[in-house]
Amino acid sequence: MSKFSIVTLGCEKNNVDSEGMASLLSEAGYEQSANPGDSDVVIVNTCAFLQAAVDESVGELRAVAEQKRDGQVVIAAGCMSQRYAQDIPAWVPGVDGVLSTRSWPDIVPFVESVRQKSESATVATHMPAGASQMAVEMLQTPGGITWAPIAPVQPTAQIKRFRRKAKGPSAYVKISEGCDHKCAFCIIPAIRGKHISRPIEEIAGEIADLAEQGVKEAVLIAQDSTYYGVDLGLRDGLARLLDTIAERAPGIMWLRLMYAYPTQVTHGLVEAMARHAQVAKYIDMPLQHAHPEMLKRMKRPNDVERTRRIVGDLREAMPDIALRSTFIVGFPGETDEEFRSLLCFLEEMKFDNVGMFTYSPEKGTPASEMPNQVPEKVKQNRYREAMLLQQKISARKNRGMVGRTVDVLVDGTGTLEDGKGRQVPLYAGRTYRQAPEVDGMVFVKPPKGAELCVGDVVKVKVTESTEYDLWGKALM
Repeated sequence: MSKFSIVTLGCEKNNVDSEGMASLLSEAGYEQSANPGDSDVVIVNTCAFLQAAVDESVGELRAVAEQKRDGQVVIAAGCMSQRYAQDIPAWVPGVDGVLSTRSWPDIVPFVESVRQKSESATVATHMPAGASQMAVEMLQTPGGITWAPIAPVQPTAQIKRFRRKAKGPSAYVKISEGCDHKCAFCIIPAIRGKHISRPIEEIAGEIADLAEQGVKEAVLIAQDSTYYGVDLGLRDGLARLLDTIAERAPGIMWLRLMYAYPTQVTHGLVEAMARHAQVAKYIDMPLQHAHPEMLKRMKRPNDVERTRRIVGDLREAMPDIALRSTFIVGFPGETDEEFRSLLCFLEEMKFDNVGMFTYSPEKGTPASEMPNQVPEKVKQNRYREAMLLQQKISARKNRGMVGRTVDVLVDGTGTLEDGKGRQVPLYAGRTYRQAPEVDGMVFVKPPKGAELCVGDVVKVKVTESTEYDLWGKALM
């Protein structure tokens, strides 16, 4: 039986795509291996969101290609493959195939095509225009390299449904693909294509299936989750999706919303979030800045007063809601006044969690060609100042949790040195206020002699706090 390995880089959306490829290859009779060295097919699912991600992807591909043995094929998939398909053979000699972002449902026939051609040292590239079906037209070029015609990502391409297998108490669920926005700093629409939504019943069925396998938390992800259903002609599509999931998948404890573009956070969505106990009272709403002129240059929603009203509506409907956002400092032309307005906004809004980034110019985006690029030293100084302010805000928020009893979903287990040379059990988990991977954790000490398991939900009394994390004792 032939074996395959998948190395996944980048965001959780790539993780879902990798899971899809693995499922299709397994159904076709391939055996998955955690060790690329003993696999017949090695797929590197790359990232290209920032130049640092491109560099990491190239480095990982080179590491795999340099150790390639006879008969083994290496395939570059994902975002870097979409963005730099024609450059990859020169950057990474030894790559046998290049698969674009929306072509992963064709992974089985593509792998078989690449393996057939590997003996002639050719490179196959699959960038089909249209629906998901194998359509690789090979073109022979000088030097013996074989290419398929590269076409833009098409909005008609459908997201392939595959059999999900629970890998823990939480699961990311992709509700749509692509993005129709034109943010000046972002390359994603050029990589992932235009927005397409998955059917409501298909998403709800997937989550119901995951719940039956023991998944407690479904994290809804997309390039823009609040745009969900617009292409399907749905009004308040995300609210309707939440209603359907709550009905079809009662076994899910938390439905978590990530990547909520602010202009589509409607009254209907707020009401649906408040109405369903299963919906975690948490929303990730990337804003990127808070000064209207800066937001205009970013080509982002620039009605800051409307944003304030949205935050107010969310907190009025769900007083204990946890709000997360992301911001960029050092965008081209950012003045001291504009940066100060961002600091004032952070102090005013008091977000529970914030991701802060320095602007990174990405080739192919309008922002990379803008005048008045901010010096790197200024970017770093602004980043530190903004993060120090947010740390103080987060620390105050976390101190307010001390003494409260909360439900904690256990994510991991370990031990802690007790100060007397002994190792005692320690568990890591999250409340509904903390999204996986991006927010803080709750470190849980169990009663003496008690044991917890990953996936358990326990009552925990919070006893200590830091800027990002909480500590507490399990009540059992």
